[in-house]
Amino acid sequence: MSLYNESETFGELWLRNPNGFTQSANKTLSSIYLKYSEIPKLYDNLIKNEITRFDVFYDCIFIETLNGCFFEKIFIGEDNSFQSFTRNYFFNERKTTQIDYWFNEKDRKVFFTDIEFLSIENKSLKFLLNLKEFDCNSGITEQRVREVIELYFINPESWFNFTPTIETPKICYNPTTSNYNISFIFRSKLKQFALISLMISKKRNYEISKIDGIVPFLTLDIQNSRHYSLL
Repeated sequence: MSLYNESETFGELWLRNPNGFTQSANKTLSSIYLKYSEIPKLYDNLIKNEITRFDVFYDCIFIETLNGCFFEKIFIGEDNSFQSFTRNYFFNERKTTQIDYWFNEKDRKVFFTDIEFLSIENKSLKFLLNLKEFDCNSGITEQRVREVIELYFINPESWFNFTPTIETPKICYNPTTSNYNISFIFRSKLKQFALISLMISKKRNYEISKIDGIVPFLTLDIQNSRHYSLL
């Protein structure tokens, strides 16, 4: 089933605290959540335990709400409670899509990506691609790719003046070629399917090395399409 047909619902996250008792995450992780109190929408989700997705990587956690997500490296403090390994936070606000992530277990790093729709104009679809890296060793998140991509099409008049549906991207890694692939589906006003594929070279400092796509309802003009970095 396509993600286009799926929906999100809230779930409550419950964890066993260092004392061995099971509590809701807004109590067990209260010290960590406090870091995000300056982001009212997110903090409200957290204290109400309105969680849409979570994961665990060794001593690191991933938590997502309707407003965005974050990764945190945690440890047990002197008061026998869960604490954040770092003082700073890195909140990934949701714009157009959720993130998708891939865990590099060998290097203990999580790579995650999302797509932000920017505009449709001048026969082009413009979007922002983000690729970030969370280091499970240091607890620090770094931006690897922040690239504006402008895809041009031939005779696209029939689909202007609307915001296309862009589904959550999928990220994978080929260790043989040291390339990441990020692909995503977008749909026309009539819900027609299209697939865009982006190849990113780790050897070339996370440079986009290839853009391709399958767009049955339009002709993709790869030659005139362009991209540029915001980093």
